[in-house]
Amino acid sequence: MIHDALHTAHGTCQGDAVLARLLSADVEDLASVQVTDCAIDDRTVRFATQMARDPIQRSHRKGAFYEPEELALMREFLPDGGTFLDIGANVGNHSLYAGLFCAARRIIPFEPNPLAYRLLILNMVMNDLHARTVFDYVGFGASDVDREGFAMSERRKNLGAARMMAGAGDIATLRPDDFLHDETPDFIKIDVEGMEMQVLRGLQKTIKRTRPVLLVEVDRANIHDFADWRLAHGFALPTSIKHYADNRNFLCVPEERM
Repeated sequence: MIHDALHTAHGTCQGDAVLARLLSADVEDLASVQVTDCAIDDRTVRFATQMARDPIQRSHRKGAFYEPEELALMREFLPDGGTFLDIGANVGNHSLYAGLFCAARRIIPFEPNPLAYRLLILNMVMNDLHARTVFDYVGFGASDVDREGFAMSERRKNLGAARMMAGAGDIATLRPDDFLHDETPDFIKIDVEGMEMQVLRGLQKTIKRTRPVLLVEVDRANIHDFADWRLAHGFALPTSIKHYADNRNFLCVPEERM
């Protein structure tokens, strides 16, 4: 049986050309989507999930957000009414939190994986955040060059660990600097499974212009390149959080704000 909230969300998406194209599903196609209704900090939150063993979706089914330590940093550094840029948004865990608990006025997700971004769309719509969300870059990856022909690797247990593979599909990457001229992100989260240096290069003009706070997942192989980048661009490193052996999440704050 399809949850009433999915019927409502599907109807909302069908009334918007961009969302209807991205969702690309009849309401009956949503039968495998589970909706979890929960109360978090006295707010009603709805999570859409579809993969039983995915760690983010497992947290959502339990009525909790994923990576609470990182979200606490967002709550501290993302100002009320600010703009949140979510590169590698996955199913919308951080975007959803930015809208519900950080009072973000504008939320801009990039997410290339259809298995993830359909749930991202449902999560934002079911929680009435779609009017504050820019969906123009959903369906695209972020990089330092515009390029076509990518596909996503298949991950049955961890959707967020899927990587973009060149020459194997119809997904394109965009250089964010070419599209964010009129945006002033206050906080940028980057979680792109090893492509963080390409993304940072593709954001260099935006970062120089707006001097946002950054939360970047960095693969072990990129640690030294990332350290060089951070120092060259004037970012302090007040804290980092490690969940997995192969990467670490770094909070980067402009040195002039420390």
